[in-house]
Amino acid sequence: MCRVLDNQMQRSAVLIPSNIAEGDGGINKDYLCFLYIARGSLRELKPSLLSEVSWFFIHLDHISESLYAIQNAVRLNQRHQKKQDNHSRET
Repeated sequence: MCRVLDNQMQRSAVLIPSNIAEGDGGINKDYLCFLYIARGSLRELKPSLLSEVSWFFIHLDHISESLYAIQNAVRLNQRHQKKQDNHSRET
């Protein structure tokens, strides 16, 4: 189970910047779609990390920095989505 969870977390972590980069420079609506996909990958990481804590007895202190980084990335992504959404409504 640990290997499956590790693979899932690695895929999510790789997909976040990949989706943002792929959508960047495109049409606003396309970019917005890629931002939503990236946000989904971000939100997928958090429960995976918490599962690692509960299933494998990893202390929460060991992943607290990662959880904090994920939370900040989600906030940044949401702000960027709102900005893109407002921009696409104006055009």
